[in-house]
Amino acid sequence: MTIHTTHGAVGLVDDWACLSKSFVEYGFLMRHHNLWSFLSEGGLSYGAFAECLNDVVEDVKDESRCLLGYSMGGRLALHALIHDQQHGDRLWDKAVIVSAHTGIVGKSARLDRTNSDEKWASLAENLSWVEFIKEWNSQGVLKNERGSELLGLADRSKLMTLRAAIAESFRCWSLGRQKDLLGELSQLETPVLWVVGELDHKFCAIAEKAVSILPNAELKIVKNVGHRVPWEAPDDFNALVREWLEK
Repeated sequence: MTIHTTHGAVGLVDDWACLSKSFVEYGFLMRHHNLWSFLSEGGLSYGAFAECLNDVVEDVKDESRCLLGYSMGGRLALHALIHDQQHGDRLWDKAVIVSAHTGIVGKSARLDRTNSDEKWASLAENLSWVEFIKEWNSQGVLKNERGSELLGLADRSKLMTLRAAIAESFRCWSLGRQKDLLGELSQLETPVLWVVGELDHKFCAIAEKAVSILPNAELKIVKNVGHRVPWEAPDDFNALVREWLEK
């Protein structure tokens, strides 16, 4: 099986490097999708992204495929799965969704989020990159009990040349622009493993609701970690994903 990954907001494909080795050792292939490359020529809606990603994947003749998406990449992965279902392509055999949001309900709340993401876009464009990364990592949702030095995330200075694409992602892939996906997820046939951290209370509630609606899904809550599950508890994360994929 080939595992196709989508990284999070202000993230890199290299974030998966510390996790890939373990999967490869167990016989899985890995393909990491650089989300910023999809924004190299301007904005791309959720639907347009889903179509583009699935077109890219269709051109690669994998024996079987799992889509693994984290946070923003998890939201984008959900759109790719829904597009796959609606168009009858059956590209994805399984999916792992990590710390992802299914969508904000209510016009006012969505507008608030769109405005918030526009502020982040402006910061990405105008702050010094060091200050922007500091601001980004200071968010409560990204804090963890084990200390940022234990996260196997790639060097964020590598993203400085991509700040225009990152700013664009806050605009076109704002959670405020995403519709509530629960209705469409209720029709999704692809087997899904949904993973969240025990300390990420908001996303635990989102995950529990999503899994209760999905026809073929399993929820795994990793103890003593927050939003960045794969990097706060890499051994636990890798083990539970491998076990599920091998079923």
